[in-house]
Amino acid sequence: MTGNVKAHFDSRAADYAEKSNRWPWALLRDRETQAFLGLLPNIKDKEVLEFGPGAGHYTRNVIACGAKRVCCVDQSANMIKSLPPKLTEGIVGDATQINIGRHFPLIISAGVLEFIRSPDALFRNARRHAMTNSILLILAPRNNFWGMLYHHYHRRNGIGISLFEEAQLGELARRAGWRQLGIRLVWPFTIIMKFSAESLDDSLHIN
Repeated sequence: MTGNVKAHFDSRAADYAEKSNRWPWALLRDRETQAFLGLLPNIKDKEVLEFGPGAGHYTRNVIACGAKRVCCVDQSANMIKSLPPKLTEGIVGDATQINIGRHFPLIISAGVLEFIRSPDALFRNARRHAMTNSILLILAPRNNFWGMLYHHYHRRNGIGISLFEEAQLGELARRAGWRQLGIRLVWPFTIIMKFSAESLDDSLHIN
């Protein structure tokens, strides 16, 4: 994540959740959330790792679904401060490099992959924090006409983002030791994919 991205979200943390609930973003967010929850495994009394929680929209949703605790990693300290205080552990850090020192049955990344310079590094770091059969849920923008509009929206703020194809995300995940389980395409430009952690072996070269 670049300095521009961190500064952008630090400056918007105070009212980010409120603005996200305004039209038209609220309409898209609601549809994404329903698709995301449709892929969510049973997480009752389980600990969840979340990369890039932002103001905590999906954090609150997984807590509502019964998560025991959500460990949230974000480079924006201001965003971490906006997370719900109960049942969360906020850590300021880089999702592609941080080592929390424990493993999680569910790892989620919703809306951060597009801001990362090396998306493959997030898949690899997620695998380092996973057990065999852990679940990874990724939400990212599609490379289509509407995705390009989203891209230009961020360019106006001096931020470059990445757009993705389903096959591209699948290959990034496979190389990091994840097996695809499901996919949802949410109009107009959102991809949500579900993966399971495979058993590690020397051929994966994951360090």
